[in-house]
Amino acid sequence: MFTSMLAIYYGALALLILLGIHRLYLVYLFRTKPPVKVDVIQAETWKPSVTVQLPIFNEATVVERLIDATAQMDWPRDRFEIQVLDDSTDLTQELARACVEKWKSKGISIHYVHRENRTGYKAGALANGMKSSTGEFLAIFDADFIPTKDFLQRTIPEFQDEHIGLVQARWGHLNEKDSWLTRVQALMIDSHFTVEHLARTRAGFFINFNGTAGVWRRTAIDSVGGWQADTLTEDLDLSYRAQLAGWKFHYLPDVRVPAELPTDILAFKSQQRRWCKGSVQTTRKLLPKVLNSSLKRRAKVESFFHLTANWAYVCIFLLVISSPFAMVTRWERWGEFAWLGEAMIFSFPLIAMMIFFDHTRRGSGESWKSKLIQIPLLISVGVGVALNNAMAVLEGLSRKQTPFVRTPKQGSQKKAKVFYAMDVGWTSWLEAAFALYLLTAIGILIHEKMWGALPFLLLFALGYLYVTFLTLRSKGLFRMPQRIRGGR
Repeated sequence: MFTSMLAIYYGALALLILLGIHRLYLVYLFRTKPPVKVDVIQAETWKPSVTVQLPIFNEATVVERLIDATAQMDWPRDRFEIQVLDDSTDLTQELARACVEKWKSKGISIHYVHRENRTGYKAGALANGMKSSTGEFLAIFDADFIPTKDFLQRTIPEFQDEHIGLVQARWGHLNEKDSWLTRVQALMIDSHFTVEHLARTRAGFFINFNGTAGVWRRTAIDSVGGWQADTLTEDLDLSYRAQLAGWKFHYLPDVRVPAELPTDILAFKSQQRRWCKGSVQTTRKLLPKVLNSSLKRRAKVESFFHLTANWAYVCIFLLVISSPFAMVTRWERWGEFAWLGEAMIFSFPLIAMMIFFDHTRRGSGESWKSKLIQIPLLISVGVGVALNNAMAVLEGLSRKQTPFVRTPKQGSQKKAKVFYAMDVGWTSWLEAAFALYLLTAIGILIHEKMWGALPFLLLFALGYLYVTFLTLRSKGLFRMPQRIRGGR
């Protein structure tokens, strides 16, 4: 058993090293490739028709904020319409209808579209809205976003290049400083928009629509079969289908749309689980088409890493399970200095991650002090949610379909008089068990005076302890008089 655990340990570590090399490659592209520019000739006079789609489901705490911001966007009113695509089953319906009527009375072309069922979930709502929409371009915003007034003025001109099918803006953060959890999430999201998107765009690789804060050319969606609901990441799925068909995507890092980060660990884990499972479903669906396409080899390799990135959580989880066994085995076979070589190998993925996130910090224009503690904490949180995300990856490999579980938003809870909460799943208790498992292993190593192995296990234990702590705190704080369970 100890030998098997050693093999699992080094296998997982080898894959993490490979992923670390890929991260460094993205940093290299980010630093060396020049920005991509699109010629904008008639920015002042070219005003095509635009439909703004707002897919919502039980968003009582944020729906009014979303509709109010959208209605105030700067675009000619005779070429501008809003669709509130509401699948809600709670008081969100009442709030949304009233807000729509308010803006309709002010001359805004805004329509309330309600479905009695959630067929296709978000993808189904967007596809249903397209049937009655009139816009040549479709701007999409999730409920927790607040579109800026000049968003269309800054994004639509990019479509003067007829080959561009999507323009993606950058996510901003309304509540980054609420807690260490929101700070960590902000760093994770910023790394995607600061390093990954820019590196891939500049190198001519595929990027993905992020589900919100972006504008689609209608013909790009129609030409590849429209929105499809056979994965939980309909945005990633459509992105790859469109780019395989020859459509180009453009990313605007200077256009930021502020959004709310999940403040609760259960909501964060639910969001992560949906993203991980959906990406694996998309990989299973489209990776063969990517590999058999006429793309250049390096573009295929990059797409492979892009689509399979969440497998890193499976590697981390296997590393956590096997580490105590592997450390004891090495100590017995190679003596007290065995950890020196181990430290050099194990440190590479960590160093690669720190370099990657340090460039995120630089790209965001923030001081090194502001991120000094966030990078180690982010690594610990990544370890802490590895079980949750690894289970999602394995679920994604199966053919089993699961509901699209929305992420509850804080918003204005007092104004809406409702509180959305997530249930504590069985994986939360398993995470607590792994925290005890690692603490026990640490106790054994201390008793045997295996000091060299402790730093690695302490990093793992910190992640599971932190996530378990946030879970328990969340359960206690969520005992409210009025609440909607499950967030589905």
